[in-house]
Amino acid sequence: MQYMVQVEGKVSNPERKVYLINSNSLQEAEELATESFSDEFNADVSSLGVRTQKRTFKAIMSLLIMIIPIFLSFIEWKSGHNTISINPDYISCFYAVILYASFVIRFKGIQRTASSVYDILFCVFLVAMFSSFLRLIITTHKINILGLKEIDINTTYLVAGIIILSWIGLKFVSLLCLAATTFLALSNIIALNEAMGPIWGPVYVLASFISLLLYFSIEPAIYDTFSSIKRLSLTGRYHLLSDINIEKNKLSGMVKEIKSKKGNNDKNNKDEGEINGR
Repeated sequence: MQYMVQVEGKVSNPERKVYLINSNSLQEAEELATESFSDEFNADVSSLGVRTQKRTFKAIMSLLIMIIPIFLSFIEWKSGHNTISINPDYISCFYAVILYASFVIRFKGIQRTASSVYDILFCVFLVAMFSSFLRLIITTHKINILGLKEIDINTTYLVAGIIILSWIGLKFVSLLCLAATTFLALSNIIALNEAMGPIWGPVYVLASFISLLLYFSIEPAIYDTFSSIKRLSLTGRYHLLSDINIEKNKLSGMVKEIKSKKGNNDKNNKDEGEINGR
């Protein structure tokens, strides 16, 4: 059984990390994860917080559901006299490999990917599914935004731009590029609406969405990244509030100083008036 164990504790600063543990029991998985966290951050095991979820069931469900859009992509869909095909071909597979490789190398990590049978299977299934996504984008030669607006654009250049951005941007951008590809493809499936009909079109979209949602929910790199973003935002918020308080104190001090000077001037003017009156 494979477990995903999230461990957090206070070192010099609060730290949190998710581990993939292959273990025979939940207790053993938690012990192995806390030992790894303690060794990595030199933290006291007794002070650590642990949250565990079984990864095996979600991984299997995600892979099984992913088979549905992959299978549907190999069907040639008829729209009137036209035949529309979104099955993976050499070019789309090549693009999908490069796109997913950027996610693995820059975001997820090769070691994590190669350490689990499920993650190796995900490599194959996700490349096949993203190949059909890329065919959906490239084949139509236009982008349909949720059926609201069609944009005429060279979709091959668009896909190339997404792939280049996934490699040259911040590592988090590689995840955003996967999300953008999914959004554009599933929005563009409206072009296949008539061909796929009222049943298989929604099935393709829902199965793709649910399988990816399950996959991302068991991906440790995503948990680690969002934990880092949350920690950075909280730190930034703390520093921002601290700076605001410092400026408020300075302003308050200046106001008090001005009032004090004004009070002294009024007193001096009053004293001078009394002297002149005499």
